[in-house]
Amino acid sequence: MSVIGADSGVADFLSTALLILPDDRAETLLSRYPDVWVLLVDADGTVVTKGEQAAAQP
Repeated sequence: MSVIGADSGVADFLSTALLILPDDRAETLLSRYPDVWVLLVDADGTVVTKGEQAAAQP
């Protein structure tokens, strides 16, 4: 998992929290940080991204 955002401390916190939380709680937490971008490759190779609009901004 990679989390990209302007604040490296927040990105580090989120990368850890999102890995250990159940999916529903991870989604709720992530919704509080609209300015980050998350890339996850799951065990079967499926790529999941969240917050792509944040990655598209200059």
